[in-house]
Amino acid sequence: MRRFKYSPNTFETYIGQRNAKEILQDSLIASIKENRPLGHILLSGPPGLGKSTLARIIAETQGGQFIETVATSFGKPEDWKALFEKIKSTGYRSDIRTMEAAKEAFKKDGGIDAIIDHSAILSKPVIFIDEIHRMKQSQEEILYSVMQDFTLHYTENDPFRRNSKTMAWTIIPYCTIVGATTEVGSLSKPFIDRFKLNIKLEPYNKKELCVMIELACRNWGVTLEDQAVIGIAERSRGVARIAMSFLDTALDYSYKTNKVGVLTKEAVDIAFDSNHLCIDNNGLTLNDIKYLYALKISDVPLSADSLSSITDIDIPTMMYNVEPHLLKMGYISKTNRGRHATQKGISVITDHPFLVFINGQVPITGSGPFGG
Repeated sequence: MRRFKYSPNTFETYIGQRNAKEILQDSLIASIKENRPLGHILLSGPPGLGKSTLARIIAETQGGQFIETVATSFGKPEDWKALFEKIKSTGYRSDIRTMEAAKEAFKKDGGIDAIIDHSAILSKPVIFIDEIHRMKQSQEEILYSVMQDFTLHYTENDPFRRNSKTMAWTIIPYCTIVGATTEVGSLSKPFIDRFKLNIKLEPYNKKELCVMIELACRNWGVTLEDQAVIGIAERSRGVARIAMSFLDTALDYSYKTNKVGVLTKEAVDIAFDSNHLCIDNNGLTLNDIKYLYALKISDVPLSADSLSSITDIDIPTMMYNVEPHLLKMGYISKTNRGRHATQKGISVITDHPFLVFINGQVPITGSGPFGG
């Protein structure tokens, strides 16, 4: 079980994603002032950037119920009916006094918290659907009427005919659907168009990750050194979830420094710069090093299949774990002819200390695409 967790519950305590937060706060203010549902939201970006956390904050900000599910949970229309039956909200107030109170609060305090405190709105539920790109097109189409008219069409057993089903429909309470995806290109355009907001989350910078790490340590009562915090932030690839995992791992190595429960630079170096984990201060792993080294010693660009055979890295791992970071860092380039290392990539791999750990795993000489 992980000891450290970064779990903000307000926009103010949520670190980073400034653009996403501003868009969401502006939309929330408008929906609260007008006493209407917040539009449906699509959050995209790599894993571990806080999509579910933002959805939960939206629900808590408007005092609403938070229902979390994953797209693969739904195989038939009846599954959707069971999900929406969990909603406890009964609707929205249309009381003019609520609107006037909200306007006064906004003029006096100018903040979203003031509006919420004075509005006395009813609960506005948020349905968070993770991995929404894994939904079949037939499942997307079931949501069309839900997202537009809050009407669910489904099939149920026909009470008059055995082993037969009949179409039925039901009105569901107003709610906001928040979909999360790492593959927005896998969604159909008609489905994407039904989300009022389409927001892409970006990797965190080193400063933001340092703040998260410091907050997590403070909440756990751990003493820490500044250089240790920086060392973890640099290795985390801009992902908060990875930073918390690395923080937990580094503290496990504190016993080797005779400073148990103290996060030191020495513990971080022992954990990540040895053959235990091998993650350098650019976030490069052994798989990344093998990949870059294979490109460095090749005379021609290499295909994914060739790289997989040479490095013994399976193609899904290569495409989803290795290449995105190397592309972001500018270490590789992908063309129609294949992958090749950039000058920056060649520079970072030259004399890299982790090369000793892959000795024999990547051929240095041979026929085909490799030089002598």
